[in-house]
Amino acid sequence: MPSITAVTIFIFGLSAFNHGVSNLISPRKALAAKQLQDSALPALNSFSVAIIGIGIYYMLAAYQENRGFFALTLGRFISARIFWVQGPAWRVIATWEAFSAGLTAVALAYEGYYGSPVGSSGAVESLRRPVWSISANPLLGWRYTGVWKQAPKNKALNLFLVSKQFHVEVQDVIRRLPNNYHVDIMFVKNYGLWTTSDFVKRPISRYIDKVTSTFRIFEPTDDLDDRFEDSLSFQGGDGGPGAAVWAFYDLLVSLSRHGPGYPGRQNSQGFIIKVIEVDVVTPTDGAAHTRLACRDNDEPWWLRWSDIEDGSEPVPEKRLANYMTTHLDAVLNASTDAIPYCKELYEHITESITFQLNGQEWKKRRMDDYLEKCNPSTWPQHYRSSRRCYAREIRRWLRWVRNRRFAIIIGAGPTSGRGIARVLAQHDSGNLAVALLARNADNLNNLRDSLRKETNGVLQSFPTDTQPENLRKAFKDIANHADFKDLKLKLAIYHVKHASKKPFLEETPEDFNASMQTYTTGAVVFAQEALKLMYEQNGGQTLLADTNGAKKGTIIFTGTLGAMRTNTGYAAYGATRASARMVAQAIAKEHSKFGVQCVHAIANGRITDEDTEETRTGKHMRAEDVGQTYLWLSQQPSSLWVHELDLRPAQESF
Repeated sequence: MPSITAVTIFIFGLSAFNHGVSNLISPRKALAAKQLQDSALPALNSFSVAIIGIGIYYMLAAYQENRGFFALTLGRFISARIFWVQGPAWRVIATWEAFSAGLTAVALAYEGYYGSPVGSSGAVESLRRPVWSISANPLLGWRYTGVWKQAPKNKALNLFLVSKQFHVEVQDVIRRLPNNYHVDIMFVKNYGLWTTSDFVKRPISRYIDKVTSTFRIFEPTDDLDDRFEDSLSFQGGDGGPGAAVWAFYDLLVSLSRHGPGYPGRQNSQGFIIKVIEVDVVTPTDGAAHTRLACRDNDEPWWLRWSDIEDGSEPVPEKRLANYMTTHLDAVLNASTDAIPYCKELYEHITESITFQLNGQEWKKRRMDDYLEKCNPSTWPQHYRSSRRCYAREIRRWLRWVRNRRFAIIIGAGPTSGRGIARVLAQHDSGNLAVALLARNADNLNNLRDSLRKETNGVLQSFPTDTQPENLRKAFKDIANHADFKDLKLKLAIYHVKHASKKPFLEETPEDFNASMQTYTTGAVVFAQEALKLMYEQNGGQTLLADTNGAKKGTIIFTGTLGAMRTNTGYAAYGATRASARMVAQAIAKEHSKFGVQCVHAIANGRITDEDTEETRTGKHMRAEDVGQTYLWLSQQPSSLWVHELDLRPAQESF
């Protein structure tokens, strides 16, 4: 038979549940919250006394073997009290929590009174299982998420919403912190290159501000494993320690390909690093290393190779740094043999590589200076004439490297927006970081995650609609985001849709204004913010004549045939589409002379984001082809700009 304590606790829990529910569904509709609280509170308080006063002894007796049940009991009881004070809408949940806590207490009290036989799964276990299944689940038909969807009027009372907001704010703070990393590298002569410490944190962005590497040279110890001898190392020999230089190059490539983190971890995301600092320092044990065995004799030819002036004292750390810089110069000169290696560095290191000796800056190699030397116009005439094809390849590649920028597309949907963004983000196509804007945050985030997997590119989502204040906030967030703050805006695409078809007599001012807001007002604000950002990032509103024709960016409005002519039921649609076309013309007439191209593209036909028979035979447009066209527009030189074009599949009727 159950103990008196167990029966008492069960009765109190059941009475609390029944009393609370009967008051909540009382036919007295005008029952005030205070009356409801006063009427049901005694039952809850009685249950509280029962839990604390009567059952505590037996629950503690079973605590050692049932920590989970004990925690569940207290948790359900505390949650009941929290829910109760939130208001009438929450009191059904409060009474259910109290009843569940009562059932859990029954199991604890029962086991505490009778004990738990070792190796037995009899009455105690048979009681625990159904009690757990009942008390750990809400009422029949309720789901876990359903409870939290019944949010209180004051959103701050919902701990889940508060936690989510806190998470977003913390992530925003983290993005604003310097994205810097450090690694220690140890050269053991004739025994290899070793990392002596791992990076502290994972990168929060594919764009990294600075990586600092510290190099030290050590003599091998007596107990070093012989299996490591003659591995990739600082070996010396004719011409210097080539292996050490290649190890340094491998470090740079590894950073760009896989990013900071544990060495060897395969991220393969293609990181962009702004600054790399290489500090070559004296070993901490000084006495263990006084000279570098590298043909140290009276012949100074190897000193000239390492760029050490004749007569200077070649300290070991300076010698290693000289070998590094000399070989790096050879790699970055974009010669025929070195082009595969230099491309790897140019495409991922944007500003400079600085060499230091014991913490003091020694030589700084700016990537822009290297790029200037790579330009075929600096080559001797006979060399340039004999390598015309190679020169054209280098020029195309130089334009590609220098145009590392980002794009914004609003109206990033699952079909045409997806295909356009894919083309812009792919490394072998647009190589642009892409900011995706759309109304539905969940769909937008799913699109972002999917495109990241497809392109391995930089894509971020910024949920927004076309309201002026929301668009301005979105542009501000983009400009401050870690993935975009160091890049220039190259392309802004207004690609929104708004269905509107009804007889003219049924057209309302509200619906007309909604269409106007989507197609015209939103386009105006979007273009204004894009222009401001382009001018801010390119030295202001300067004339093409003053910048040697340098293009600042491209703005594209995706329109439809409705901008040219309308049809029955499309009064609002046609009027507002035509208005957007006029806005594009106004921007082009006013801002083309300042280096900003504005395009109105009429998409006349269905666009799909897949390769089908319809796209191959010219019945439908393929979204990626639209993206390639938009990318081509953004790459047009100032000698020829397209303002308006008609996009249509081959079989679309005119």
